[in-house]
Amino acid sequence: VRDPRSGWKGRVTRIARIPILRAFNAWQYGGNYSLRALRSAGIPESKCYRVPYSVNSAVFVSESDRLVGEGLVTAEREHLNLPQDAFVILFIGQLDWVKGPDLGVEVFRGFHARHRNSYMIFVGSGPEFEATKALAVRYGLGDAIRFVGFQPSRMTVRFYTASNVVIFPSRYETWARSVNEAMLCKRPCLVNRSMAVADDLVVEGETGKVLSGPHPGSYVTALLDLLDPIVCQRLGESARRRALEFSYESSLEEAVNCLRETANA
Repeated sequence: VRDPRSGWKGRVTRIARIPILRAFNAWQYGGNYSLRALRSAGIPESKCYRVPYSVNSAVFVSESDRLVGEGLVTAEREHLNLPQDAFVILFIGQLDWVKGPDLGVEVFRGFHARHRNSYMIFVGSGPEFEATKALAVRYGLGDAIRFVGFQPSRMTVRFYTASNVVIFPSRYETWARSVNEAMLCKRPCLVNRSMAVADDLVVEGETGKVLSGPHPGSYVTALLDLLDPIVCQRLGESARRRALEFSYESSLEEAVNCLRETANA
């Protein structure tokens, strides 16, 4: 995915990388975008091995199931001062221009105007942390948004389970493993085609929602569709099944095959 900040340097880099990519005997690729980059460099697909971007699946599956099974989601919402019947949106990631926390606030502003019993959680820190909080206050959303700062990876499960959906309004994203984590916790994700996970890990209408770009209005429309708990649950169940395919365990054989290809070159 082209980085909007790169300008002409990015275009030159894309051309310059072709001979570098061709200099190897075998290639691992993390997703469909990466495979297309290899194909465009003239690399035969027979020497490309799919080793998808993964997280520790067992941790997120077991911990989210434990929190739900033991009824601890209720306690977490109480801890965050969130109504039990509220629709809760989660933003998780570095708070910088690329990840679009300002767009996240804009999305929530539009959605909250349509559905008042809604709240938002921001997990993460970064250079735009204070500016994002200030924007929420300016829009009169300070009481409806929770900023919890940086959280260790294992601790993020409680925020996934306390939310209904997770939004990623990124302006640019090489992958975003938080999408893997959220889907393993059975949470539908809203992404856009500026992100490499789109139409790969996240499949429109099957495992989540894929928008054309980081446009707040389209995110609001997609969120309104997910107010239907049946739709939300269906997408969440499918999301986990899909995310389990993007695991270390499922890709181990391909990783070994890639090493064998290299050893025999």
